[in-house]
Amino acid sequence: MSQKKQTRERQAHRELQPDVLESAAAAVRGALKKAAREQSTTSWARLKQQLGSALPHMTLADRVQLLTLVDQTTPADQAPLSSLVAAGDPGMTASYRKVALALDLDLPAADDDLRDVLEADVQQIHHHWRNEKAQRCDGAAPDSRITETAPLDLSEARSSFVDSRGGRPCGGRWGVVAPRHWNGSSSTLA
Repeated sequence: MSQKKQTRERQAHRELQPDVLESAAAAVRGALKKAAREQSTTSWARLKQQLGSALPHMTLADRVQLLTLVDQTTPADQAPLSSLVAAGDPGMTASYRKVALALDLDLPAADDDLRDVLEADVQQIHHHWRNEKAQRCDGAAPDSRITETAPLDLSEARSSFVDSRGGRPCGGRWGVVAPRHWNGSSSTLA
């Protein structure tokens, strides 16, 4: 085996040190908040381009761990910021499933249903950060405008998910609609 191939294999299996991951997670969290304020999604390639050396080369396991760290600080009433990467980078869907598992979030098994959930989560993130941006522009205290803001209705985006106990839309963890507790089917809850 050539020296270059051995080096690549070692790099592919290495995992980053916790302090490096935490530093990179802080940088990615900032980049995802920026994307949210800009009402956009992003991709792993765009994050690498945007963050440069602040985002070292990572294995898939490192990426999952990093995105898990990013969303460990996301309040429970908000959608995970990592959904902006999963929605903007189809290659990150499998990694996003692992992030959700690490955060004790259940997701639908079918990819089409997951895309619907991601779309609704992105809408909720954009809504939250649009209001956050408006609060900063108005100079208002962070909580003062929240009561004045009408809640975001994501029922249409999640209408394909039906609660087996009452027909309510489900799929959200963040108080917008019913919690995510899937029984393995893409259309009913446990």
